[in-house]
Amino acid sequence: MGLEGYSRTCSKRSGGIKSLHLIEADKILSAAYNSLSGEFEALTLAEGALWAGYDFVEQSGSLTQTLAVAGGSTAVEHRLCFALHGIDQAARLAADSLAESACKGIVAVVETLQGERLLVGYSVLFGGEKALRVERITSSTGAALADKTSTEVVLTAVDTSLSRPFTGTL
Repeated sequence: MGLEGYSRTCSKRSGGIKSLHLIEADKILSAAYNSLSGEFEALTLAEGALWAGYDFVEQSGSLTQTLAVAGGSTAVEHRLCFALHGIDQAARLAADSLAESACKGIVAVVETLQGERLLVGYSVLFGGEKALRVERITSSTGAALADKTSTEVVLTAVDTSLSRPFTGTL
């Protein structure tokens, strides 16, 4: 493969995540991948399986993908971070379910503020085998009266490729 090049566009490039949906990796039975466009076009889910939406604190969601090459091998670390409002029962239940699901692995559809949707934790080469796992979940009361209470979630995975666009329906 030769160098592809890159041309800058004058489109909006504001950072952040608009929406986030998660599912346990073992609930994805198959994926339709278009090798010409480089996009996942559809996913077949197990009967009764549904994507879980996460309404996170505004401007707390981020996806960072770090590609490194060492000794001729490529590795990509995917890091998905978001914060839930408060440390109440709802946040605790969400944190507990994420921790329990981490054993099976978690796949995410991340929608950026530009409307791009990426499938994270699922790849052409590995399927859901290299899914996201909980790195940490931190609940905090804050220290000052003006501090917000929140539950911060960090999910990570290591794979061999950057996340691909997802054009299917949830």
